[in-house]
Amino acid sequence: MMQWYKVILVVCFAGSTLLGSAQDSTTYKENPEDVSNIGQIVDALYDVISGPAGPRNWDRFQSLFLPNAQLNAINYDKQGLPKPRFGTVNTYIKNAGTFFNEHDFYEEEITKKVEYYANIAHVFSSYYMVTNIDGRDRLFEERGINAIQLIYTQDRWWIVNLMWNAESVNMPIPEYYLEPIQKNWGDSSIVDGALDEFTGENQAEETISKRTRVFKLDELDEKPLYPGGEIGFLNYLTKTAKIPTSLANEDINKEVKFKFVLNEQGKAENISILNSAHPNLAAAVIQALEQMPQWQPGTILNNPVKVTYPSIILVLE
Repeated sequence: MMQWYKVILVVCFAGSTLLGSAQDSTTYKENPEDVSNIGQIVDALYDVISGPAGPRNWDRFQSLFLPNAQLNAINYDKQGLPKPRFGTVNTYIKNAGTFFNEHDFYEEEITKKVEYYANIAHVFSSYYMVTNIDGRDRLFEERGINAIQLIYTQDRWWIVNLMWNAESVNMPIPEYYLEPIQKNWGDSSIVDGALDEFTGENQAEETISKRTRVFKLDELDEKPLYPGGEIGFLNYLTKTAKIPTSLANEDINKEVKFKFVLNEQGKAENISILNSAHPNLAAAVIQALEQMPQWQPGTILNNPVKVTYPSIILVLE
């Protein structure tokens, strides 16, 4: 899960023994919406650890786990052999909490694959993580898989065990674990001592990967560059986005406010018209953006990424 590869993994589990530290038998009051089905408890797990630098809601975090639950990170030695590090919920809170207090950290689910039998379930939840490990202007990213074991008891779901493994060049995540889940699962109930079949609506998460995350301009190492620079871009828009002939003599506001995303190939996508007096004015702007020359994409750590371009107000002529 929150294995921030060599640097951050050490931060989280430094000092944990092979069998973990003293275990906590305390039961924390849960939010029923967090634990009523598998989708919600997994969502809560990601949500509670993500956010800007500062403390997390650790009571909520602990309420997701059975007392004495295990959190296990997989690291690798110089020979490439796996070296699991075992810890408890309290171990994780102690070590990860220190890191979270000082760093922004966001972890999002790409997709989940769920298997279940009776009142037990296993989730392979692939994730994308970003944090600023060496200063607020420098980001660290990774993907990986969280292996989550759960049990349904006492009218709710509990996490029994959580183990995570980061993606590497030698071990890329299989495409199967990057595809959106198409299986229905959700609310469940106990009937005559047995778990009913899952019948909830499909709660598959929208696929979010390292290559589809959208950054802000001030998060980039290198900002995107239009041929001819900023002035060249504005000149292109002025010359290309023209008032349609049908509106040339209309007494209407000819301003169009819009924003868009530049993808890793330097092309515009997800064009959003924020304000326009007429749909044909908006259509002229959209067409110009879709046909504009390719940009040099923005990058982080020399990797092209998607970036939201700030909103623009263009007066069509």
